[in-house]
Amino acid sequence: CYVEMLEVLREEQGHQRPRAMTPREFEARLEEAGVPTTQVRRLTRLFEQVRYGNKRLGKEEERQAVVALTSIVRFCRGTV
Repeated sequence: CYVEMLEVLREEQGHQRPRAMTPREFEARLEEAGVPTTQVRRLTRLFEQVRYGNKRLGKEEERQAVVALTSIVRFCRGTV
């Protein structure tokens, strides 16, 4: 879901995460741009748990990731 979020933000809003930018730095940039803070933060935390914490997500966390991504996609496409 995090990778899909990056793609949607790049394609729909022109926000692209530079390689040298951490997920948290990108999160801060998105929040400044007005992208839904709660959803970006939730998806970023889940991504960090998997990527850096070597954690496997459970069904509830997967559901939360999908809900967050859906909200971000709707925002980007102006269908909120």
